[in-house]
Amino acid sequence: MKLLIMAILAGFTLMPVLADEPKDKQVESVKATVAIEVPAVEKLSDIKKIFIAPLGTGEGAELIRQKIITQLMKSNPLVVVESPDQADATLNGVAELNGHLVLYRGCGRTRYSPELLVRLIGRNKQMLWTDDVIISKFFASGNASKVSSDVADKLVKNLTEAIELDNSK
Repeated sequence: MKLLIMAILAGFTLMPVLADEPKDKQVESVKATVAIEVPAVEKLSDIKKIFIAPLGTGEGAELIRQKIITQLMKSNPLVVVESPDQADATLNGVAELNGHLVLYRGCGRTRYSPELLVRLIGRNKQMLWTDDVIISKFFASGNASKVSSDVADKLVKNLTEAIELDNSK
């Protein structure tokens, strides 16, 4: 907000100087003066606000996305925002929660093989971090909600550790 006010004031201070210029040149000069770049995120420790983009259309993708948002809001210093315009970085990628029916001693049970491949992209479209969370279908037992929570927990833990490592550099 301070930057915007300063830019507007800077434009007004140029008005007397621009009075002798043709009108179209005045507008171009003021536009050039008011244009301000938001500082780019250079490293993970610069991120304060994050947007979690949709993670594809695969089975369980939206459930995994919502679990990631929930985990970040509970346990992370990052603020989760509702639009990429508000964020320092965007987490995007693909997620899928594949269910497999497994027969064991005459009983059917669903086992899941969740897959999550993500990348964290800064404001200037630079890739800051990537991760993949793949849990074998033999280890991912339980209902879809529990398995997607496990995947989200692991991702948030990995991201938090990467940010802490970056802060210690």
